[in-house]
Amino acid sequence: MLKLKNTAVILTGVLALTAVAPLAASAAPTAGIEVNDQSSVQQIEINSPSDYIAWLKGQDGAETTLEQFDKLSESDQEKFVKYLNDLEVQKQVLKAFDSEQDVALYGGDIVVSHKEDAPSKVTPQAMNYTVADSSKGTFLGITVSELRSTVTYRVSGTPGNQQIEVLSGSGQVVRNYNPIIGITVSSERPYTSGDRQYAYQVNYFAHDFKGTWGLTYGTVKHTLSGDTQGREVRLISETL
Repeated sequence: MLKLKNTAVILTGVLALTAVAPLAASAAPTAGIEVNDQSSVQQIEINSPSDYIAWLKGQDGAETTLEQFDKLSESDQEKFVKYLNDLEVQKQVLKAFDSEQDVALYGGDIVVSHKEDAPSKVTPQAMNYTVADSSKGTFLGITVSELRSTVTYRVSGTPGNQQIEVLSGSGQVVRNYNPIIGITVSSERPYTSGDRQYAYQVNYFAHDFKGTWGLTYGTVKHTLSGDTQGREVRLISETL
């Protein structure tokens, strides 16, 4: 009996490793892309407003979100939780993050907006600029998720003959208070155009739905660019 028991333990371990290996392989970032920040998938049930309140209390920095949720009417809290648990709703939100324009869904209950930050000069002595763009998803007026892209670069040369040198760039999940969706960001290294007139930063925001064991059902690609005048040229979005 002891021999059989040991055999069973060994087989169980082999099966466990076999099951985990494909998942680990699928989670590995694409070559040349760096994972900067992430909000991992939460395997959790949110069946009522009280469930969501309890979950928020365990999240860092969620005090304002919790306060805003508490102020919603009971019916709106129920609607909020229903939206969170509806996969079709989440797919529509993903598509809205793909848009370069503000999008209102479900009679305005859900809004995904895009905001270009005012261009900033990093140092007064040198022509170093940072341009940034953020995308926010709000449910019933509460910001549930926020994504941000930035690129910093130096402009040199004389007017009419200026060129850009990229200093840094990144993508960030500023917040994600949606326990049903995990958002992971990975970034390409920032680069310049061939004529060095523009700086670019490309970020990939992958959305995972709970219950799929971390399988991504949509990735939004944000391409941010800035020019020699320190202005954001545009944020190009697309779903992969």
